Parts: sequence; structure tokens; C-alpha cells
Amino acid sequence: MKTLLYSFYACLALAMTTMVTAFLPISSWISIGIVVLIGLSWAFAVRLSWYRFCGWAFFIWILLSIAAIWLGRPGFWLVISITAALAAFDLSEFITRIGQYEADERLEVMIFNHLKYLGVVAAVALLLGLLASLAEMRLTFGLALLLGCLLFLGFSRIVQFLRRDPEDDIPSEAER
Repeated sequence: MKTLLYSFYACLALAMTTMVTAFLPISSWISIGIVVLIGLSWAFAVRLSWYRFCGWAFFIWILLSIAAIWLGRPGFWLVISITAALAAFDLSEFITRIGQYEADERLEVMIFNHLKYLGVVAAVALLLGLLASLAEMRLTFGLALLLGCLLFLGFSRIVQFLRRDPEDDIPSEAER
């Protein structure tokens, strides 16, 4: 369980550091203070088991990223920050789900597998996000909305595939 908490804190620290780095050149101490306040509040919410705040903290993080883009901040730092914040949000939700189980060997394997899958997904998301920040395309709002919906549907299918039980793929004796 400590590995999970340390991973959460590492993701949150990376998200905070890169968001502060994105805001730093414009010397907006108010925005930097907001980033640090939200990050520390999120960390304390997980520590104190106030898990309802985690969703709001992630939502505010998204709003901060939108504000940074609106202010013309470089997308490179924001992609890293959003990816790390999404990983931190996933870990905070996972901590919520496994909090009801007793610590045993199976739980440690489940935590290790979750961290492994999250690392792969975060690395792919980071790579694709950084590649996308290098490309410049002019899209209408409708086309961007359509592409976003298709992306959401595609990723939801991938997540559904990854969450399936491998035992369901093996036909039972009655089905043979």
C-alpha cells in the first residue's frame, strides 16, 4: 500500500512541478499559488481519505490547464502535467477501491499489476501527447468535437478490453 501512496505522491509532484514550470515565465504568483494549493489539498485529501475531493481536484487541474493554454503557455509542459495528474487521479481512485481489502499477497500482486498497466498507459499517452504538441493542425470546433468523441469511444473500448476477465474467454464444459 505504501508503494501505491508513494506512486500517487510522485505523480502529483510531477504534475505540480510541470504546471508551475508552465506558469513560471509569466510570473503569475497567484496562478502558481493556486497550483500548489490544489496539489497540496489533493495530497491531504488522499491522506485523510476525503476521496470525493479528488475528482474535484482533477477537474480544477483540467481548468488550470485550459487557462494555461488560453494564456499561451507551451503545450509541452501541460501535456506532461495533465498526464501525471490523470495518473494521480487514477491512483487516488484505486486507493479508494482497495482500501476495503486486507493486506495480503494477492493485494500486492493487484497493486503491482495496476501500477504496471498505469505506467504503460501513461507512457503511451505522454508519447502521443508530445507528438501531437509538435504537429500543428487547423480544425473546426465541430471536427475537433467529433475526433474527441471518437477518441473517447476508442479508449473506452480499450479499457473495457483490458478490464475483462480472461477466464471468460475459456469456454466451459457446457458450452463445448
